[in-house]
Amino acid sequence: MYSIKEKLYHFRQLANPLAAEADLALLHEKNPQSTDFTRFDLAPCKNAEDILFALLDVADHDDIVRNRREFFSTQDTDSNDNPNPDADGGDGNPSPDVGGNNENPDAGGSDDNPNPDADTDGSGSEAPDDDEGQAADETPAVNPAEEEEAATTKKSASPKKKKKSTRK
Repeated sequence: MYSIKEKLYHFRQLANPLAAEADLALLHEKNPQSTDFTRFDLAPCKNAEDILFALLDVADHDDIVRNRREFFSTQDTDSNDNPNPDADGGDGNPSPDVGGNNENPDAGGSDDNPNPDADTDGSGSEAPDDDEGQAADETPAVNPAEEEEAATTKKSASPKKKKKSTRK
């Protein structure tokens, strides 16, 4: 139907493994005597390229596009017949504002915590009370040796750059 050059051009335009089932149905309609159906029927997505290549021998580009549109439109109407049970307002999914209240309940009246915002680590969960979970940029009361150790471990975690070799 197409020359090799045209066939490859249309193949590149139409290549889509998600449309393999639609292409297979059209191939059954256009070329029912094909011997490749046993392989194609077992795994249409895996054989999508072969199905499309065989289909371009018997169908036009426009026929394939039209068939795919019809196939996906009927598939969409079939999926709309079964409504989503969680579509009633989000009872199954928590709202994105859940956990948005990350304030410390005694942030105003606590004397043992000089920085009331230091109780959260930015992820919405409270940081542990011991010094292991606190970041080095916070200002809790720690001794300088621990602070220096944390700074050196932070520096060693950065990736090293490769040296470029220069030819002389």
